[in-house]
Amino acid sequence: MPMTKGLSTEDCENCISYLLDRSEDANTRVAAAESLMYCIGQAPKDALFKVLMDDSEPDYMREEAAGSLGTLWAESEIEYERLIKIPPPLLDEVLCDFDLYNLKLNKLKLGKSLRLFMQRYVDRKFMA
Repeated sequence: MPMTKGLSTEDCENCISYLLDRSEDANTRVAAAESLMYCIGQAPKDALFKVLMDDSEPDYMREEAAGSLGTLWAESEIEYERLIKIPPPLLDEVLCDFDLYNLKLNKLKLGKSLRLFMQRYVDRKFMA
């Protein structure tokens, strides 16, 4: 059961636009990334993942995107094909709330990344 209340479709579309528009000021983009965790559907996840994986984005922006994406995945479905592409320490941000949501990762879907997850997150509940 989601722990957050959703935003309207229009608000979510606006947040995606603000997030992806590099001409927006930093505070607006951060607020947009945070707000997207209250949106439903694939488009917010796609936008957050795009920012998260863009090496040219500032670290703080990538971290905000990672945290919001992790919340969305925790409340819906984890996209393992994307999860295994995220480098540490941004991966830490994505996974930070997984224990709160009592999630358990499907180790079979981690593929070649299983070793990294076992070494880095051995004591976390989501790896049980």
